[in-house]
Amino acid sequence: ILYMSVVLYAPALALSAVTNLSTWVSVISIGVVCTFYCTLGGMKAVLWTDVFQALLMFLGIFAVLIKGFLDVGITDVYNIALEGGRLGFPGFEWDFTQRYTIWNIMIQGVVLSMISFGGNQVQIQRLLTVKNISRSRLSLYVSIPMGCSFHLLNCLVGIVIYAYYSTCDPMTREDNPISSADQLLPYYMMSTLSAYPGLPGLCICGVFSASLSTVSSAVNSLTAVTMQDLLKPFLVSRGLSQKKMAFSAKAITLFYGFLCIILTFLVASFGNLVQASLTVFGMLGGPVLSVFFLGMMTTRANEKGAVIGLLSAISIAAWISFGASANAPAAKFLPVSLEGCPANSSLTSSILNETMKLPLISRPEVSMFNESMISDTEAIAEEIFPLYKLSYMWFAPIGLIVGLVVGYVASIIINLISGETPDVPDELLSPLIKYFMNKKTDTKEKEMKAVGSVELENVSKKATNGVTAKTSKERERF
Repeated sequence: ILYMSVVLYAPALALSAVTNLSTWVSVISIGVVCTFYCTLGGMKAVLWTDVFQALLMFLGIFAVLIKGFLDVGITDVYNIALEGGRLGFPGFEWDFTQRYTIWNIMIQGVVLSMISFGGNQVQIQRLLTVKNISRSRLSLYVSIPMGCSFHLLNCLVGIVIYAYYSTCDPMTREDNPISSADQLLPYYMMSTLSAYPGLPGLCICGVFSASLSTVSSAVNSLTAVTMQDLLKPFLVSRGLSQKKMAFSAKAITLFYGFLCIILTFLVASFGNLVQASLTVFGMLGGPVLSVFFLGMMTTRANEKGAVIGLLSAISIAAWISFGASANAPAAKFLPVSLEGCPANSSLTSSILNETMKLPLISRPEVSMFNESMISDTEAIAEEIFPLYKLSYMWFAPIGLIVGLVVGYVASIIINLISGETPDVPDELLSPLIKYFMNKKTDTKEKEMKAVGSVELENVSKKATNGVTAKTSKERERF
């Protein structure tokens, strides 16, 4: 629900940037619309809207890129970004306090991918809507290149926008047209595409689609889990008809939709939306993934141990996340220029190092690829509790590891106390674990066969020796 609130806040910022509506009127309007079609349409409506929303997302991105390349030039975009230090590559240092390194990007990427495609109710529910397992696998394989290309295109959009505003930063200019970096994309769309009727609206729809598809799928999945696992057994026992249960599902959808709107007011204090979404998703997704890992990778895990591990992991991940958010010092970004702004045309050079407070887990001594943010003072950084200095990229792996360790140890202790060992069917285990288990079983069988053959050989030798001795004695008698 927290992640849904973060995602819902993004299009509200976009709408407030291009209209006279306040952010909160935008939040309520978007939330009500999304809740309305989720309540009436169900999963089928969510899937079809996701298809059209995905098309709008890609159309909006391509429109921004084409316009940016026409205005600035492909070569100039690259040169400007290179000169401004926006094409830096993350380092290979094993420093857990650095905002971005090649290691935390790779590890967090793997963990988040497993959370999204392996332990996320939203994805699992979508995969279950197709006819068979083969089509589910096919949809997963197709989504991999599409997802990678979408992220790469978004990075390219950021570089194009930076190149366009390289001499007049809208965040720091005197008239201050936007109040948040999250409003930069819709502001760029409206200011550069307004000469083409309908195109700005199409691009803004792409921004909305990215958020609404996520929120609608999550609301529908929450409703399905609540109905199937919590309420359906109770409703069936009371003899309620399918019509009344369908009405109950719609009421639950309505409840989750409005709860998401309410929690958006809390999420607004998090600040940077990209960091906020990754933090919330990792803080809760890592512990949930640990439960799936306990079930797939071990034969000793039990229900109580998994719950203990889940709660412990969520508590620790939330403690580090919110602690880092509350104690994050001010940070500095790479310099931006105002020399091309109309109000500053008389200035020959105006390079600003504006300090912009990041309320959510900004790192004092690191940067966008270790150069875009520098600590104000080392003394402030030294006073911060060490765990609060961790890069937010590590929150999901920490939740996963804590959940696995605590859950596994708790399960073993509970098994020893109860004297019971869980009976785990082979089909619930990971193929990798089954392979090693079968290999171990084959080795034991071979050892037992070898021992049995040796014993049989010894018995046969004794029998042969006995027969030989008996024959010799009989010969001696004669």
